[in-house]
Amino acid sequence: MSAESEMCENPSARRDVVEFPVTPHRYGAGQQRQVSRIPFSGVPSERLSADPDAYANTLYGREEDIAVTGQLLARTRLLTLVGEPGVGKSRLGAAVLDKCRDMALHLDVGVATGRGLIRSVADLVGAATAPGDSVLDAVATALPARGEAWLLLDNCEYDLGGCADLLATLLPRCPRLKALATSREHLGLPGETVYTVTGLRTGPTDGHTPQAAERLFLDRVRTVRHDPAFAANRTDDVARVCRTLDGNPLAIELAAELARVSSPAEILTLLDDRLTALTGGRPTADARHRSLRAAIDWSYRRLSRAERSAFRQLAVLPGSFDADTAEAVVDVRSPDRTVPPTLFLLASLEAKSLLVARPGSGSDRRLAMTGSIRAFALDRLAESEEARGAEARLVAVMAKLALPYAEAGLLPGRSLVGLVEESANLSAAAALLEGSEDDRRVTLAVARLVGCEVAEAAAPRDRAGLVETARVTGPEAAGRGTGMAAVAVLAARRGDTLMALSLAEEAVELARRTCHHTLPHRLRVLASAHARAGDLDAAVRAAADGAASAGRLRDREAELWCRTDALGYQVGRGRLTEAAEASRPLADAAQDLAPTPALAALRHTLGALRFRRGDATAAAALFRSGLLTDHTGPALTAWGLEGMALTAAASGGAARSLRLLHAAHTLRERAGDPPMPWWQGWLRETYIASVRALPTNRVQAEARAGAALPARQAVAWALDEDGIAATGQPPSLTSRQRQVVDLIAEGLTNQQIATRLHISVRTVETHIWHVRQQHGLRSRAHLAAWSVRQRARPDDVTVREPHPPTASGGGSRDSASAEARPSTADGTAAP
Repeated sequence: MSAESEMCENPSARRDVVEFPVTPHRYGAGQQRQVSRIPFSGVPSERLSADPDAYANTLYGREEDIAVTGQLLARTRLLTLVGEPGVGKSRLGAAVLDKCRDMALHLDVGVATGRGLIRSVADLVGAATAPGDSVLDAVATALPARGEAWLLLDNCEYDLGGCADLLATLLPRCPRLKALATSREHLGLPGETVYTVTGLRTGPTDGHTPQAAERLFLDRVRTVRHDPAFAANRTDDVARVCRTLDGNPLAIELAAELARVSSPAEILTLLDDRLTALTGGRPTADARHRSLRAAIDWSYRRLSRAERSAFRQLAVLPGSFDADTAEAVVDVRSPDRTVPPTLFLLASLEAKSLLVARPGSGSDRRLAMTGSIRAFALDRLAESEEARGAEARLVAVMAKLALPYAEAGLLPGRSLVGLVEESANLSAAAALLEGSEDDRRVTLAVARLVGCEVAEAAAPRDRAGLVETARVTGPEAAGRGTGMAAVAVLAARRGDTLMALSLAEEAVELARRTCHHTLPHRLRVLASAHARAGDLDAAVRAAADGAASAGRLRDREAELWCRTDALGYQVGRGRLTEAAEASRPLADAAQDLAPTPALAALRHTLGALRFRRGDATAAAALFRSGLLTDHTGPALTAWGLEGMALTAAASGGAARSLRLLHAAHTLRERAGDPPMPWWQGWLRETYIASVRALPTNRVQAEARAGAALPARQAVAWALDEDGIAATGQPPSLTSRQRQVVDLIAEGLTNQQIATRLHISVRTVETHIWHVRQQHGLRSRAHLAAWSVRQRARPDDVTVREPHPPTASGGGSRDSASAEARPSTADGTAAP
């Protein structure tokens, strides 16, 4: 028996297993909720019933949604499926209804509005009414006579108030009735549970198993073009089409119509003007689903004047945003000064499925427009007089956000979570200033490059763009020193130390004259340039000057960074006694520091000192602690992985060391940030020793496996708290992972889980990420439902983490998959 059915048959055994998008409310003390058995015994197959009233084509990628919806229906009597236009709410509702056909009633509210909603329900139920009798009373009398019943109200947005009134009357009077609604906006009833339907899963394909969105696209293409070679060698273009359309089924079906005369690459080009291109809907579809523009316009025309204005102005934000950013960008004016607060407008637009929720850092919640809805909003913005003001406000708020990151420069600095989250909006603001003489160009360019590097997306053109922006900045411009410091870091990284030193020295002089609070950061840049030039004595002096300057400014974080840099340069030049003395006050101070990038860097530096002094065990603990410290940034992550590689090699783990070295090397290559020369020397010695300790095929396998690891997965593998990586076999969930997953199923937050298990929040996030990555689970709700389903068969719960291959180099399943992937690092070249 499945976990879902067991809960339905034994209500006392039910547990809160799903984290709801909206907290459900009970009806009242006197209205006990009746939970009946539901027919969700497992994940359904993709193909629906072939009955005449079922959909004739295949439903793709909704297995998890159906399973989660079944979980929700086990504990609520009213579930509303909401989502943006064309996302597939009706199809999902029909699939849910298909599981309970013997007791289900289906009413399309859009069709019923002509005859009358209540009268249509009466006809559906078979309720007989005498002249003068209440039709609603007749329905409420007839429904209990049917026993257990399910009612699907489809497209409730056609008559939201009528549907709400109907269910508010029927549910209390019909205790064995369960209602499922689909709508662009939830009903707002007590006891209602809301489930947001999102687009189909998209992503890169492996050439054999395309994601659900790609399968839908190819299926629809086959109905208009009988060409078996259509998608041959074009899987990347197909995937990009589906990603561009955010996996929206309606948009994908309309795009497939273009395949009559266009290739996937040509369709991708046509989507630059998607609202014009996607108009070839089926003639049998209702008018609002015959084109993408019509589907969105139907919702737009039902907004209030203030909601329309906010909707248009938010279109200048291509990425996700928080309430503060939205408040800064939106300026809704009204002659009578009765404009609702921006927060209220955001909530209303989200409720109407014109904004979607996105996860943010920690417990923060962000909002965004999908690509198609934003394209529609941009068209409406261009037609209004609001565009110039909204764009100016976007530049202002992004420049303010970017300034502290830009002043800190491209060296590891403050926590970069907020910068990464706003990277798309920063790019949009920078594009608006392109070609102008606005000093804020430099600030935005530097911050944008920092954000790109953190996201492992920095391209040579991004760096070249920053150099060009800084070059044309006038000698008296406020951003000149910031730009020169950033370009100095780039020059030092590529080995042009003479240019780096010249630019850094000039940036320091500008800071001394006009911008004192940036002096510690500029001195850090100068110290870094000296270190990359091989002059560690000069690097120590510059870093010490930076610490003194930060002390005078009472900037404790900058002082910690400068002192940590100086300590690292002392370790690099072999002054271990002096370094040990300097490390004591720093180590004592670290006890009181909150988790920050500076603390992570300090722990890595202390680890390097311990390793150099021969204490590999203590060094490993410090490197591990640094990786567990909350931070973002490729340099710090690579540093920690490299430190773990050094200590692994020292304890005889040559294979583990090689995989970590290649993972770190790939990360540094993407960011264009090679290690310092003194640190590179240690890595090279360790690499050569590890290569000599292993057969050639094992070396190559570890190189490929390490290069293929994304940053987060590499960190999870490096931490490897339970020793999984040494087993050489695909493991079951570790005991810690089981604990974390079970607590998620109980509804605990990451912080609550960390407190309960006495581990860091980052460790919790790593475990969650690992399980979701390996099992393809898109959200916490899916993870919770999956956890419940797996409890009945724990032996099947496996997480295929990367493991070192066997001694022969070919015994591990992960090694085989690693060899099948394209290599991004040479198996014999030192990283």
